[in-house]
Order: sequence, then structure tokens, then C-alpha cells
Amino acid sequence: MSFFKKIFGSRNETSKNKEERGKYAPAEQKKISADECFAIKFVENGGKFIYCESEIEIQQIFVNIIREIGIDARIATPSQQLVEMFGEFESLFVKNVDKANIYLTDCEYLLTDKGAILFSSNQLRQKKMKDLPKIFIVFAKTSQMVLDISEGMRGIKNKYRKKIPSGITALHNFKESQDDFLTYGTCSKKMYLILLEDMSN
Repeated sequence: MSFFKKIFGSRNETSKNKEERGKYAPAEQKKISADECFAIKFVENGGKFIYCESEIEIQQIFVNIIREIGIDARIATPSQQLVEMFGEFESLFVKNVDKANIYLTDCEYLLTDKGAILFSSNQLRQKKMKDLPKIFIVFAKTSQMVLDISEGMRGIKNKYRKKIPSGITALHNFKESQDDFLTYGTCSKKMYLILLEDMSN
């Protein structure tokens, strides 16, 4: 069973289990996996998380996201692979990122300890995060999950042995307003994550 099915399992099943334990039974201790930790923290950070099991699902999910955004979509992407994946929506793509209001991209890794997404210049086109559209749609796979920034950096060094990309950024601020003064000066984005299951259960 996918770990996301475990996270977002049947509410009825949860309720039934609670009844079976009884009103005065001690609280059940559940060990949270790294994968579950990512999903929970990503949502807590303000991200919108959409899990899918097939590439067919991805197309409908993309349509739903565009409808939810509810604006005249002008999409920029650094990835020709994503242009081909969403070829049905070719008319929505623009080459000039400055004219876009949505940024569609992949990522380097997903950091499970922070619910964060790790980008590099491969995705950000040498631009600063603040100069990119406010709305991000990120496509990733479950195999891109790593524990933390250290593991992500090791992965990047192994993947790009000849030339390590610049502009490596871990983004985890997906809320429009932040009360925590520690986030002062950071750049928030409205973040949609389309996550494809590509690992065997």
C-alpha cells in the first residue's frame, strides 16, 4: 500500500479503530515515516499536495489545478519534457518567464524533514526566486524524496559530477503571510506539488 494511502486513509476506518480501543484506552503511539513526515509538513507549510499513481491521472490533475487558480493562465517552464508532457495545453505556454503568471517545473529533491522542495539553476533559470511567478506547479516523483538538505546536496553532487548547478535553494514557505520573524526576507510562493508514485510498494 502506498504511504499516501496510509496517510489519507478512510476516516471511517480510523473512527472504527478508536471505538474498538475504547474511550479510556491509552493513546495509540504511531511512528511517522519520513515520507509521511514530508506530506504532513508540506501541507502545514501551506503547500497544496496532489498525489497520483499514473501519468493518466496527472493530466486531469493539471486541468483541475488550472481551473482552481482561476486566472488567464500564462505558463513558463524551463523543461522541454514538461512541455511535451502537457502538450495538450501548448497554447498556455509562453517563452518569456517575465510574461508568465504560473511557473511549471520539476525539482532536484523533496526534503522530508522540512516538507521543503530543493531547486537549482536547472529549474530556476539563473533567476532569483522573487523574480519568478507567484504561482508554482512542481512535478516530482516519490523517488526524489531524501531526508534532508545534506542528503539532497550529496545527491546533486553525484548526479552532476562534471558541473554542479548553481542557485541551490530549499523552498518551504508556501504561505502568503508569515508571523514568524525568522521568515523575514524570504520569498513565499503559492505551491502546487504533483507527486507521481514511481516506487514499488
